[in-house]
Parts: sequence; structure tokens; C-alpha cells
Amino acid sequence: MFFSLKFITIFNTNNVNNMSNMFSYCSSLTLFNFNTNNVNNMSNMFSDCTSLTSLNLSNFNTNNVNNISSMFFGCHSLTSLNLSNFNTNNVNNITNVLLLFFFNFFKFI
Repeated sequence: MFFSLKFITIFNTNNVNNMSNMFSYCSSLTLFNFNTNNVNNMSNMFSDCTSLTSLNLSNFNTNNVNNISSMFFGCHSLTSLNLSNFNTNNVNNITNVLLLFFFNFFKFI
């Protein structure tokens, strides 16, 4: 949706429920005031952001999210990821989510 986007300050997402592939291929990204209250699908949301090194998603409301499959697929340079407030109680599809962590673990050995 936002190929190679870098910065968003005002973006009304109050009624959005599907953010699949929304930020694919972004190299640098800072999100402010981003409302995810109604989102249920975040699959591939940041996929193939190969140059992205840091991402703070601590302000994301993930209470309604049920699909996070491949959310960070291809984010091989990601070394800082803040998911401190992620609620995954309703998530039922996590396919390939841990692949990022597996890849980065072996990259540093």
C-alpha cells in the first residue's frame, strides 16, 4: 500500500480492520498516533522491509487482531523491535512470525 514510505504523522485509521501488507518494503518508518483499535489482520504488515533496523509498536492496540502471519517476514536487518504492549490473546494465525527471530539469532552466531 505504501511502498517505501518513511514517515506518517496524520493518518486516520479509525475504521481500518485490515492492515495486511500496509508497510511492505519500507526502509525506514516512524509511526505516530496510529490507531489500530479495529484491526484484525496484520499479516505481512511489515514484510520485506529489508533495511528496517528499528520498529516501535508499543502503542499498537492488538486486542482484536487474529492474524499476524509473516508480519515481519524478510525484515533481516531488524535489531530493535518493541512489542511491549502486544496482546495476542485473540491471535490464531502466527505462521512465520518467529522466522524473523530465528534468522536474526543465527546471523549473530
